[in-house]
Amino acid sequence: MPLLVRTLQLHLLAFHAALVVNAISGVPASPKPNNCPDRCGDEQIPYPFGVGTGCSLSPEFDLTCNETTTPPTLLTGEAKVTNITLETARLVIYTHLTYSCDVPTSNTTTDHMTTSMALNVATPFLLSPSENMFTAVGCSLTARIKGRGKSSYLTGCITTCARVNDTGDDGTPCSGHGCCQASLTPNLTEVSVKWENRRGRSPVADNLCQYAFVATKGWYSFSKNDLIGNMTFANRLGSGPVVPVVLDWAVRDGTCPPTSEGNGKEIVPNGAACVSSQSYCVNASNGAPGYFCNCSTGYTDIDECALRRSPNSTMYENIYPCRGGTCHDTEGTIGAIALLFMLVIFLHMERENRKLRDRFNRNGGSFLKSAGIEIFTKDKLGRITNKYSCIIGKGAFGKVYKGTTDAGVVVAVKRSIIVNKDRQKDFANEITVQSKISHPNLVRLMGCCLETEVPMLVYEFIPRGSLQDVLHGNDHPLPLETRLDIAISSAEGLDYMHSQSQMVLHGDVKSGNILIDDSFTPKVSDFGTSRLMCIDKDHTNWVVGDSSYIDPVYMKTGLLTAKSDVYSFGIVLLELVTRKKARYGQNRSLPMDYVKASKDGTARQLFDEEVSANVEENMESLEEIGKIAVKCLEEDVNNRPTMGEVRKEIEKCKTQWLRSQGRANEFTWRTIGAIALLSVLVIFLHMERENRKLRDRFNRNGGSFLKTAGIEIFTKEKLDRITNKYSCSIGRGAFGKVYKGTTDTGTVVAVKRSIIVNKDRHKDFANEITVQSKIDHPNLVRLVGCCLETEVPLLVYEFVPKGSLQDVLHGNNDPLPLETRLNIAISSAEGLDYMHSQSQMILHGDVKSGNILLDDSFTPKVSDFGTSRLMSINKDHTNWVVGDSSYINPVYMKIGLLTAKSDVYSFGIVLLELVTRKKARYGENRSLPMDYIKASKDGPTRQMFDDEVSANVEENMECLEEVGKIAVQCLEEDVNNRPTMGEVKEKLEKCKSQWLQNQGKANEVIP
Repeated sequence: MPLLVRTLQLHLLAFHAALVVNAISGVPASPKPNNCPDRCGDEQIPYPFGVGTGCSLSPEFDLTCNETTTPPTLLTGEAKVTNITLETARLVIYTHLTYSCDVPTSNTTTDHMTTSMALNVATPFLLSPSENMFTAVGCSLTARIKGRGKSSYLTGCITTCARVNDTGDDGTPCSGHGCCQASLTPNLTEVSVKWENRRGRSPVADNLCQYAFVATKGWYSFSKNDLIGNMTFANRLGSGPVVPVVLDWAVRDGTCPPTSEGNGKEIVPNGAACVSSQSYCVNASNGAPGYFCNCSTGYTDIDECALRRSPNSTMYENIYPCRGGTCHDTEGTIGAIALLFMLVIFLHMERENRKLRDRFNRNGGSFLKSAGIEIFTKDKLGRITNKYSCIIGKGAFGKVYKGTTDAGVVVAVKRSIIVNKDRQKDFANEITVQSKISHPNLVRLMGCCLETEVPMLVYEFIPRGSLQDVLHGNDHPLPLETRLDIAISSAEGLDYMHSQSQMVLHGDVKSGNILIDDSFTPKVSDFGTSRLMCIDKDHTNWVVGDSSYIDPVYMKTGLLTAKSDVYSFGIVLLELVTRKKARYGQNRSLPMDYVKASKDGTARQLFDEEVSANVEENMESLEEIGKIAVKCLEEDVNNRPTMGEVRKEIEKCKTQWLRSQGRANEFTWRTIGAIALLSVLVIFLHMERENRKLRDRFNRNGGSFLKTAGIEIFTKEKLDRITNKYSCSIGRGAFGKVYKGTTDTGTVVAVKRSIIVNKDRHKDFANEITVQSKIDHPNLVRLVGCCLETEVPLLVYEFVPKGSLQDVLHGNNDPLPLETRLNIAISSAEGLDYMHSQSQMILHGDVKSGNILLDDSFTPKVSDFGTSRLMSINKDHTNWVVGDSSYINPVYMKIGLLTAKSDVYSFGIVLLELVTRKKARYGENRSLPMDYIKASKDGPTRQMFDDEVSANVEENMECLEEVGKIAVQCLEEDVNNRPTMGEVKEKLEKCKSQWLQNQGKANEVIP
């Protein structure tokens, strides 16, 4: 089986690791017996590791398989083991973190909880210094890590923050504000994490717990919520709690012997090292002497039977045993390989289907199905959401995507909800409770998907967005009566939740979780998510909420109750009367400021002028709402009203306001007539003013000329409707945002908004749009039309569904064969060549993989072309361009002139991305073009090629080298030595033709 296609190799390794284990590991001693298991649950067990007597290289590599769990768990000692790799000699274990909590239990006592990480590893393992990081989380914390290898080791880090909200934003690097990190030293076999001088630490309000741990680099992402409450971060990790740690392993009985060539790599077979003549020994880089073995180039699989038939067959008897006891010729075995390949695919599909069934049953699928809950399959949700392409929101429990069912119903799909694994057995009951909750002021649950590791929920779609968006986003008018109605209806929805026989607590009440429909009816969302993690009692000690809204009693005690929701709703009421955020200005607290102002008698100064307007009746109503909010914010929970009492108080307030307005029995007909006449006059004048603005913009942007030229002109209102008020953003670029939309005829389009245009160039806009609209090439994104009624014109393009080449190469790592990559390169070059060959040359100025879109058949279409031309005159260069600095021509950066050869330079980097599958900036801020040019001068460029397409196949390697040479020519510093895009296309076509001939495919037509 020599030199099989790499895809086949991967499948064979996944399902038949025992057949090729010696060729892969090359370690000394006899291979594993046939009766040794090659996996435990979802984890492979490659040699030299083994489960069972005589299955490993030596006792140090013995593992155990705990079959009492579902799925079975692979263990070393008591630690869970995953991701054993032979190529890098690493594996991952899970171990406990250190935490310390001081939780007030009364006015005078404090409950102190603590545990410490103590990690000891034995031969052949060492902690990986390159893959792990020491991390500490907390305020005003000094944590240290003590280690031992050949000698003692001590390091640590310090965090500072006077208050929780003084820390960095969520996701920011750990630089000392709320969390800190330190690197590890090599050769560590033992570490312990401890607090230093903790007793002298000044307490920080709300920061009850501190944490420290050694874990995989990049595993921890900072969140302010981790600093708040009792065991919030630890509970988020689930039972245990445990963290992943990477260990280096090696055969610790010496080092690689010297080679005859003296290059330290390929070796003469030796019983003390790697037994296969087609493997090489690699010295361990961490710690004590040791080594591991990798296969030589071209020998990742070998024909064991052919070796046993050779003249030296006796030497291969134990090294390469022929499975099944018989030998079969490899010549003419394409049919056998095809059959094996189909078997592997079948087994893989069966394994995946088994996973789906296991998750379905584990999450209570049968029970939910019998309860009448609509169950969506994973594939169906992928289709409904167009592969989760339209994000409409993010929250503490995950992301929310917009989708459309087969029946045309628009839905919101919540993905990656955090669920405590210990609570998965209750998931079905909780979903049943939610599905039976039906109230006009609660977002309706429509169904769920149980085939994913974490179940996904499908809700009704609410079009206008959240109350937070309405209050703080666009500053649209929001009358007092509408605000009162929103407050009453929201309180009614929360009261309904709290009044259920199984009380449903919210845990994250805020303006961002109150959605508004087109008639301004509020619907509370994200309810019940905390219930999925708590038991049936009147409080829970596990919740994730916005720190600006969280009840301080919860932050002190760690207990969530219905009165916690009341507290948070009080802040929402203050937002409605003041139109200020919970955190506003210079990090000011709205509840603290309002409570102080109400005591000082200055609360009126905080009211939103739009609704107060110095009208006494309005002021009095706002003051009453403020008083209700202050009651909700009482520190003593017993003094807070229930949500039902809050609703009644607000209804009473509204009735009084209507009466004071003289509207208890509605206005007199005379008042109505006068107001109606005045309203009509105001509306007419406003519409006339807006229409005049639209006409001015239309004419300034050359509307009359474009209309006569046959360009489709969209009105502002039509684009609002097509894009559903720009609700679905699908991309951002240097020239603005791009939104997905659907025309009245059902055509999906991409609308580019807020393109940067030099105001001095307005008069040339119409000519440039005319030029773009006449460009018709299969490898350029087509301009459908434009809108001229906005300050900056909007452009409407065809929609390309698969996304960008950047997404495909660097996003999901889906397979991308060499022939497909060559076709993408050739067609993209053809599109750019077409632009450069026009009578009015069109320069791109921002060529990059993110601006090459792919349709469903992987046909590339260059996008964002012509945008730079909207700012340049008709000559062969321009000194105005916005581009990605990773791709910009260094000559342009020196002299400020953009030419066609600048696009060639950028395209050269795209070619390097295609052959290496590395980003233009990769690793530790490394430059792909600089690294590749250096490698091409030194000779070993093959090491940079993507393994998926190189696959150690000589014909592929030669083709990739040729594409690399074309890329290097495009990157020449002297622009005169760079080829044109037409020449690049011809070179790539010649390269593909040669590759096809080498593949025996010369008769295939080049597209």
